[in-house]
Amino acid sequence: MHVIHSKLPRDGGSSRYIALNKYYTCPSLSSTVPQSGLSSCQIPEENYKINIEHGDIFTVTYASTSGGYRKLFDIVNNRYYKTNTYVGKDSEKAVELRFDFIAPVHCSEQAATAKCNSNEQPIGLEADITKNPIKAQWSGWSDGLSGIAYYLLEIFELKPNIHGDLTEFGNPNWGTLFLLGRFNQWSFFTFLFQKIGKGILFSISRVWNWAK
Repeated sequence: MHVIHSKLPRDGGSSRYIALNKYYTCPSLSSTVPQSGLSSCQIPEENYKINIEHGDIFTVTYASTSGGYRKLFDIVNNRYYKTNTYVGKDSEKAVELRFDFIAPVHCSEQAATAKCNSNEQPIGLEADITKNPIKAQWSGWSDGLSGIAYYLLEIFELKPNIHGDLTEFGNPNWGTLFLLGRFNQWSFFTFLFQKIGKGILFSISRVWNWAK
């Protein structure tokens, strides 16, 4: 098993910084100790002293070899006199574990790397008082590492509580996920919502990236 722990480039460089590059061998498996079925190999890394930070990637490559052995028996002297090991086929699989600790940002935020153009709002309405269908739009969201995964737009109806204060009433009147392909640049989205009857609506927009 080959493990590489890499980090974002340091000191303005373009290449990722390699914090760990290490090979591990499963002690319970070998040509003379094969397993015919699924095998489990646990190799704990004691006292791992490298911090896991935003942008880190663990690349783990698993390599296995088929094979086994045979023991030759001398029937005259009644003893094993030789062991042959087989040279089998190699197989290799790799998996990447990526660490993203930063949520998507809007171009209006201080942490954003790109600034907004005109009319790029986290969420906006074409008209906040209208008899027509409500036109909601949003743009300017980005996630440089994992990419934007989807948006969730929820619309609540506001009603007075027992104290006379307006508050969200029950579950969202309408809510949906805008599922997107992976992308790092923002896009512009528009949605029309038809309000039935009079009332005051309150909307919440949520943005997720592909990090798990």
